[in-house]
Amino acid sequence: MFPETQWTLIHRAGLPGTQGEEAIEELCRRYWFPLYAYLRGRGCRREEAEDVTQGFFQLLLRQGLFQSADAKRGRLRTYLLTALKHYHANYDRKLRAQKRGGDRKALSIDVEDAENRYAGQPVDKRDPETIYLTAWARNLIDQARDKLRAAYLTSPRPDVAAALDPYLEPGDDRVPYREFAEKFVMREAAVRLQVFRLRQKLGDLLREEVRQTVDTPEEVNEELNWLKQLLLAE
Repeated sequence: MFPETQWTLIHRAGLPGTQGEEAIEELCRRYWFPLYAYLRGRGCRREEAEDVTQGFFQLLLRQGLFQSADAKRGRLRTYLLTALKHYHANYDRKLRAQKRGGDRKALSIDVEDAENRYAGQPVDKRDPETIYLTAWARNLIDQARDKLRAAYLTSPRPDVAAALDPYLEPGDDRVPYREFAEKFVMREAAVRLQVFRLRQKLGDLLREEVRQTVDTPEEVNEELNWLKQLLLAE
């Protein structure tokens, strides 16, 4: 059977009690940044974007909005953006700001990190939805990279694995393989093999991240192709 997806998590988010709250927390942890980036792209100030994002996930938690979600209606990224648009259209900033904190549980949003990541987005005249989609794509890649970096710690040579991390990115500003091999007392062929394996592992982890946002196995390759085309268009 196809393993559990984030759509399964969304349906759990509509359940009452702790189970629903934990599901919302997980969804927020995974997907709040692309929504935050979309709001900033719309012209929201930093404080307003944070408040709207917080309020949006809190609304989902309080009103069980995820109960109406249907994976057959489209991609998870589309559903979340559409829901945010509806929320933002009816958003009363002053009223939400007054209620913020109160009896509502604060969700984990690191605004400093969000601003740094948002500042790293290409500066151009792209529309907010393109900014959102790009942030969504990079968010999935970042999650896969974080899991790969965590795996470095259990590798036979964690120092080598960590030092090879830059080789997973395209570009020519890396230490040549020969110099790397000399530094770590390795053969150049062994270094190239390590990079190949790390890239394969990263690809597997990215596929897993994508798998959790779609409803069927067939959609995974489609989504991966979409990610590739989107990032190549930057």
